[in-house]
Amino acid sequence: MKVQILLFDEVDILDVMAPYEVLLAATEYTDETIDVRFVSIDERRTFKNGISNYELQAETTLDTQTTGLVLIPGASGSINMESETSIPFKLNKIANQGVTDKIKEVHRNPNMTIASVCGGGVLLAMADIIKDRHVTAHFMGLDLLEGAGAHVVNARVVDDGDIVSGAGVTSGLDLAFYLVERELGPQIAYEIERLFQYEKRGTVWKNVGQAPKLSVDQSTATEEDVSGQAQQIDGEEADYHHLLGYWNVTIKTPIAELNIEYHFYEKDQQIYGIAIDQSDKDNISELNNIQINQNNVTWQQSVKKPMKLNLKFNVSLDSTKMKGNAKMGFVSSKLEGQKINKKYDRSR
Repeated sequence: MKVQILLFDEVDILDVMAPYEVLLAATEYTDETIDVRFVSIDERRTFKNGISNYELQAETTLDTQTTGLVLIPGASGSINMESETSIPFKLNKIANQGVTDKIKEVHRNPNMTIASVCGGGVLLAMADIIKDRHVTAHFMGLDLLEGAGAHVVNARVVDDGDIVSGAGVTSGLDLAFYLVERELGPQIAYEIERLFQYEKRGTVWKNVGQAPKLSVDQSTATEEDVSGQAQQIDGEEADYHHLLGYWNVTIKTPIAELNIEYHFYEKDQQIYGIAIDQSDKDNISELNNIQINQNNVTWQQSVKKPMKLNLKFNVSLDSTKMKGNAKMGFVSSKLEGQKINKKYDRSR
């Protein structure tokens, strides 16, 4: 069994060291060859972790065409989402250095399994490989995974075939013990648990067996699909005409700044909206479930940058100014906009 644990700057030490120790220990309990190595995406070999600048060494370059397992860790940093030292900001920086391209290469290889720990699950989302897949990550990133189209399972370890994901930080231990059990069997996993004096926590979720008739999640109200819905206009609604027209809006996310032109228009007694990415005029998205309450406007929107997400917008209007936020779980992005003098198209 070949195991490659990916390193990059800002990496979380525990995300990589806990699985490394467990998987390396397995070599003592089997005659099967187990090759466990720290790897990088290129020729660089020395990397610093995200908090103390402690150095970790990669032994070789990631081989995306072999058979085996690749483990993707997360980053360590601040939980202040407005800081450039925040974990989402660092993960985006890591993604832009080519890590997500390599994750896609590994995913295209049918002989490879991808495992992730903590924020590593967010990197899988940034690589756009988890749509319609069952995954988990640190609890602060679960909504972001859902926004990327995944089926989120709030478990410590989720096995979805060629993608096996672990939750936050210490879940790397549980993930590693499960991978040993999955690849080598429960007897060897049991002996390593005895050696480490650690018992794997929780049930590993798999998309097999009978689906439960009831779930604790059923006690939480769920939102209906609102795709294509628009605000119905009637006599009881507040004046909506100040919303109609074009708006030049800046959205400051923890990992990127977006410049969007919004166009709100009325058609057949309903209000619709579209968003045009000013850095890519072909990137146009429709606004869904537009709701107006006096000077407050909400809507939902799918974005492709800085990654594919479904966001919820909540803004307030003050004459020709717009201010509010776009949110997905714990990640909240500030929004500010100005109405622009552009001919209002009533023919849409």
